[in-house]
Amino acid sequence: MTAAAHLSPEWIATLDEAAARHPELPAGMGDLPITIGYLIADGPSWYLVIGADRIRVLAGNVSSPDVSFSTDAATATEILAGRTDPLRAVVDGDLDIGGDPRLLMANRDVLEAVGDLFAAARGDLGEGR
Repeated sequence: MTAAAHLSPEWIATLDEAAARHPELPAGMGDLPITIGYLIADGPSWYLVIGADRIRVLAGNVSSPDVSFSTDAATATEILAGRTDPLRAVVDGDLDIGGDPRLLMANRDVLEAVGDLFAAARGDLGEGR
């Protein structure tokens, strides 16, 4: 399988495929549903919808995400590769957070489970390309 280039439409589709394979989240886990939007100024937009019975990663914009992140492609790649800490990017003004970031803390266990899922899919994602 050819790895999907970071931020490509195939990359977003690969994330969605990985999300579709994810088992249901345990009942009562998190404050769901939650929608997280991602806007890359010089690249694509996509959003993550986390519900108790399904997780989706979809291309495009969502009108009212609960939380949103905005940055440029270079910063997104640096964060994905682990070379830039997301909090440092926020402090430096390279990553903007919109919506209600408190929902990230309220759903910390859910987001860790989703992060583990996507980490397991990294072999198919072609990070840093």
